[in-house]
Amino acid sequence: MLVINSCSNFYLNLKNMKKSLTLFVLIILVGCKSYNSFEAIKINDEGVDKYDNGNFTEAIIDFTKAIELDSENPLFYQNRATAKSSMAWFGYGLEDYNGAINDLDIAISLDGKETSYYKDRAYIKTIISDLRLPAKTEIIALFLPITWLISILPLSLFC
Repeated sequence: MLVINSCSNFYLNLKNMKKSLTLFVLIILVGCKSYNSFEAIKINDEGVDKYDNGNFTEAIIDFTKAIELDSENPLFYQNRATAKSSMAWFGYGLEDYNGAINDLDIAISLDGKETSYYKDRAYIKTIISDLRLPAKTEIIALFLPITWLISILPLSLFC
């Protein structure tokens, strides 16, 4: 039993070290300008954990708080866009896809060299067009039997 607890504690310590290291690297990469930037990174990290657990609404709230603290970090906008598109994917509506595209537009305006923002935006736009296409084909499929019936109806009257 002691071995299992040791392994479990080791895993938890390793997981916490990974989070701390990620936070440290983000601080270095972002060039932590102020306490707000540091807090924003911390809140963003909490949002990522909530997103990973499927709590998209709570993750969006955290990403929004991070954006309020540091609106110059495009990663926060990308994370919020990812959470919004996931909510839309799971049935919360197309407006979340549109919100995701708006967030990615802001991320691109902040850092136009990062290709992942363009890739994510194109992917979401593809999903939107794919979702709208079946609606059109369903309407056409609905009217085909009616037009077929109308086209054969006059023939049956004369027979």
